[in-house]
Amino acid sequence: MSLSSESNFQIIPPAGHGEKGANAGCLPEGVGPGSDNGGVRFRRPFGRRRLAVAGVVALAGLGGVVVVTRPSGRGRSAVEVQASGAPAPGAAAEPPGGPPAVDDPLAHFGPPSVSSTAPGPSSSSSSSTSSTTSSGPVTVPTRLPAPTTTTTVMDCASASPVYVFGLERRPDGSGWAAGGNPALQRSTDGGLTWTPACLPAGAVTGAGALYGVVFDAVQRYGWAVGGSGGHPVVFRTVDGGDHWLTGRVPDGIAGTLMDVEFPDDTHGWAVGPLTGNGPANASGGVVLATTDGGATWVTQAVPAGIGRLSRASFVDPAHGWAVGMATGGQPVLIATTDGGATWANQTLPAGIRELRDVGFLDGRTGWAVGALPVPLPAEPGKDDPGVILTTVDRGTTWTQQATTVGSLWSLQVIDGQTLFAGGGYGLFSTHDGGGTWAKQAFTLPALDAVSFSDATHGWVSHSMFSVVCRTDDGGRTWVGSDVRGGYKGSACTSS
Repeated sequence: MSLSSESNFQIIPPAGHGEKGANAGCLPEGVGPGSDNGGVRFRRPFGRRRLAVAGVVALAGLGGVVVVTRPSGRGRSAVEVQASGAPAPGAAAEPPGGPPAVDDPLAHFGPPSVSSTAPGPSSSSSSSTSSTTSSGPVTVPTRLPAPTTTTTVMDCASASPVYVFGLERRPDGSGWAAGGNPALQRSTDGGLTWTPACLPAGAVTGAGALYGVVFDAVQRYGWAVGGSGGHPVVFRTVDGGDHWLTGRVPDGIAGTLMDVEFPDDTHGWAVGPLTGNGPANASGGVVLATTDGGATWVTQAVPAGIGRLSRASFVDPAHGWAVGMATGGQPVLIATTDGGATWANQTLPAGIRELRDVGFLDGRTGWAVGALPVPLPAEPGKDDPGVILTTVDRGTTWTQQATTVGSLWSLQVIDGQTLFAGGGYGLFSTHDGGGTWAKQAFTLPALDAVSFSDATHGWVSHSMFSVVCRTDDGGRTWVGSDVRGGYKGSACTSS
């Protein structure tokens, strides 16, 4: 069966779990025990499924399936949602001015832990069903005017956040930190405090981490990538991060995903290394692509000799770039002009030891950052110099623009004049398009996660620390916060 155009949802917190706690992000803000979340409308304009959101809850239906999350053991929280079917003939229609629609072209929820089907009456009479969680029985009153209703239950993965590998600061000051175990942390107060998101437990099959997180310009659609149990994982949201769904990645890939890029809300790419050894500390690079907003992903072929891929940049659904390392240990930069149908190596200047990040302003102007070889004589503790490359012709030619005292790990392009680069013991910035760079010393060994929403407001972090440093004055002052609950953020700078 399929859900009709009108349905009702009810939010029931599981027994023994309140609205507050370590995983409070699993329960939408403002939704209390047994509160009604209103009407939810499903529409199909142009053949695409659209899900209307009531309050702060957004779910997706496909073939009558509705997501329900629940606890599955100590340290896990949940939200339970029960959906009804279509109103009976003659029932009152929903009043105009209903909730706004959220586009979700293809819903995929990952492996369910429980699935059940309840028969319903053929008339508009009321009925109720009962569901049982690991914390005890919970009665879910549900109107069932439709013939059947199918419920899919998903658990929230245990959240034990540690480290910060990826950052996404939004213009309104809220944002996300991707990290170990794996975990995804949310801040709604400018990076002062953090709350774990509810990730589907069925996709978290073992140890791992999330490394990349990105949102669209309107802050509704978002994606997070990484690895768990030795395999890539992709999570996506269609309601600003209130709920996270699992993207379907190809089977048989051993590795992880380090970065994700979406130039619009349907076309996306994720890159990373395949598990292995050798000079690249991997056995190859992987590129995954999606054309349905991250619901399903396919692999794209990369040039021969790619040892690993680490970061990517796309300016539109056709033009993209990715940096990494060749199987022999040399830096590589690959590019596509056809959405990844083909990728080709670009020529780099001689003498570059490593490239770690790439960013483009438009289809022609871009930068890449990394490191030069450590100068001789080699001395213990001597850092390799950083290098900035630039192009104005889509990467047909790359030139060395500047060097820095200390290697560079991450890059954020704000506009044609202002860029930030995280490096060894400092943040580097330029306000003349990369001609000159100034360094601000940090206590963190390297800043390999940098996210600025504009030239004034930004977050930085080192991957093996759990501290996010934030600035609201363009980097003149910094304040640290710890993504682990109960820990005090350490000092970011020595001054």
